[in-house]
This record gives sequence, structure tokens and C-alpha cells, in this order.
Amino acid sequence: MPPATLQRRSIRLSKALIEDFKFIADANGLKYQTLMRQTLARFAEAEKRQMQNKAASQQRSARKFA
Repeated sequence: MPPATLQRRSIRLSKALIEDFKFIADANGLKYQTLMRQTLARFAEAEKRQMQNKAASQQRSARKFA
């Protein structure tokens, strides 16, 4: 799969949060913006998976009572 095209976005974050990301990124040999992208991607994937699982569960429940 080719790398995703990145789009520039502006987001307001607290200074403390940015410093936390910089600290964690440095400890892992990453740039902090890379770590932020990875974190957001993991969160989005987990949320989508949770939503899909919930929808599948609701469909199974609906079939039981149909």
C-alpha cells in the first residue's frame, strides 16, 4: 500500500500536551508529530473497530428476535 498523502491541518493543543508528546517521542526515537499521527491513527482504528463490533452485535441480536 502506498504511503498516505498527508494534509496540513491546524489544531490548538495545550503546551503541556505538546511537551508530553515531545518527551515520549524523544524516548522512543521519534519526532513528536510522527508520534501524534501514530496515536491518532491507532485511536481512529480502535474506535472504528469498536463501532463495527457494536453494529455486528446489534445485528446478531436483531436476528435472534426476528
